[in-house]
Order: sequence, then C-alpha cells, then structure tokens
Amino acid sequence: MLMSEERLQIHNYGLDDPRVVRFTNEVGPKIRDYLKKYYPDAAVCISPIGTGGKYFGLRLKGYLDGENIRTRLVEIDNLGAIKTELMKHKHDIKNTVFIGVDDAIWTARTYNLWKNILEESKEDLGILDLKFAVEHDSRGIADWYCKNSD
Repeated sequence: MLMSEERLQIHNYGLDDPRVVRFTNEVGPKIRDYLKKYYPDAAVCISPIGTGGKYFGLRLKGYLDGENIRTRLVEIDNLGAIKTELMKHKHDIKNTVFIGVDDAIWTARTYNLWKNILEESKEDLGILDLKFAVEHDSRGIADWYCKNSD
C-alpha cells in the first residue's frame, strides 16, 4: 500500500519528533552522497517498515526529494506478506535503489526477514541495490544509522 501523510497523522509519533529529525539530518546526507556517487540517474524506493519506520521513511523521502533525487514510497506493514506487497508494487520498485527504513534494529529479526526476502526477490523485482537505514542499530548491521543513538 502506498503511504499518505494523512495516514501518519493518526499516530502519536510524528514527523517533527526530535529522533526523526536527527535521523534525517544525520543519515540523509550520507544516503544522498551514496546515491549521487553510485546511482546518479536511478530513482530510489523508500520502504518504511511498520509504524516506527513510517515517520523516518516519510521524512527521509522529503529530504531526498529536496535534493532532487527521484523517490518513490512503498509501505510494508505486514512482513509476513512482504512478497505479495512487493509484487503489487513491482512497477514502483523496478530499476530503483531499494532502501528499507525502520526506527531501530534490536534483535535483527525484522531486518533478517526483510533482507532474506528482498535478496531472493531482488532480480525478479529489478532492484538495483538493497540498503537499510535506521535511527538506532544495536547490532551494527544497517547500512546507515545515527551515531550514539539512544
């Protein structure tokens, strides 16, 4: 399902939350620089995972849009049905750098499930590159995360 800003307003966690702003300010430029260096002509698919990832993903999309990077947003609410969700949005995902966004990695369960399914489907979906960004990474496995996050 594609995400709308209106849908995000029903949650208590907001786009102007200090953690979300800090994430975008710290991680956004790193992602921008990576994309401009390795994929200067490619679009990016931002894929927020669950409720926490929605705010980080939407704000990151806004940042990248402001940097003249073409972005698309595909929401993943149910990791159990991720393959179905991805195939429904294949036209939005094809020929993009696919960036999963969540608020944190604690046990790596969600990350591993996400990564395994996307790696299996990468070629079928036409994904150019697969990356992951979070505000807090207790496992040190995300491609981008905030330093010294609480």
